[in-house]
Amino acid sequence: MNESRPVDEHVAIAILPNGDFEDLRLDEKYDLRGLGAEKIIVVRSDRSFRLKIDDRDLEWPRACVSGFKLKKIAALPSGYTLWLQVRGGHDLEVADDDLINLDQPRVERFFSLQAQPICIYVNSREKFVDPGSLSFMDLVKLAFPDATPGPNTAYTVSFYKGPGSDPEGTLVKGETTKLKKGMVFNVSETDKS
Repeated sequence: MNESRPVDEHVAIAILPNGDFEDLRLDEKYDLRGLGAEKIIVVRSDRSFRLKIDDRDLEWPRACVSGFKLKKIAALPSGYTLWLQVRGGHDLEVADDDLINLDQPRVERFFSLQAQPICIYVNSREKFVDPGSLSFMDLVKLAFPDATPGPNTAYTVSFYKGPGSDPEGTLVKGETTKLKKGMVFNVSETDKS
């Protein structure tokens, strides 16, 4: 069945080169030959939802938005976290997999902060690292700063006390894991000769 999708049931928002958003009228012409890659979000919706990130007024075409999308919209520099301002309560850090409901009677306000290092344990030693994730090789270098992987050397990385979605496991070369404060890593070196 071919469903009709009237134009007036859609919202179009242009993402400008400076990161600002601009509502586009459905009958408005928009030049896609501007400076840089032009980006436009078109979504079937009857309205857009207002929000603020670091005092920038933005709009989103859906009632819900993921933390991952919010961080992309905010264009957060590396080492920064995004927070939801909670009036009269404790502000909440926004994780990538969080879903934020923008269909509230107020405008949701977000702000970014430079992330504080978190403490993890690598081979029973405290290590302070930026929040986010670490790769297999990052962890090998934390355990063995002078490590020089070669054909005769292999490393094993295991962890526990990880984030809720991945509380324990192992990593192989090329993989990464999300970090959690207090996470424990065991990194061992094996001589294959």
